[in-house]
Amino acid sequence: MRGFYELFFDLKAPRGFQGTEGCRVLSINPPRSLAFEFLAPPQFPNVRRVRTRVDVLFEEVLSGGLVKVSLAHSGFVEGEEWDECFDFFSWSWDIVLGRFQYRFTVGPVDWNRPYVPRGVGDRPLRKLRDRDAV
Repeated sequence: MRGFYELFFDLKAPRGFQGTEGCRVLSINPPRSLAFEFLAPPQFPNVRRVRTRVDVLFEEVLSGGLVKVSLAHSGFVEGEEWDECFDFFSWSWDIVLGRFQYRFTVGPVDWNRPYVPRGVGDRPLRKLRDRDAV
């Protein structure tokens, strides 16, 4: 285990700020679970210095394929930037899991008009940095 994986969210950003550079898969237990390191986006520079952990659990609810997916994102500590990052990830994981469900119940996501799950609000603003950008 401990193999590298990388997700790129902004290829125009400098290397090291594009996504999950340097993160590792921590465990894979098919078909039950997956754990990996994760990095905060660059708008949370102090949080980004620390890798957090994401655990994804898959539990078959009904035979024939209905699966419950649970996600736990851990490794957060106290502080205003950490709290704001937690709010950001609560919002973004709702979108990720909603799109995951959409993909397997409706079909592929149209990335020109990506699906936004019902009940998910606007992206949370960074109180410290976004205040002047509004």
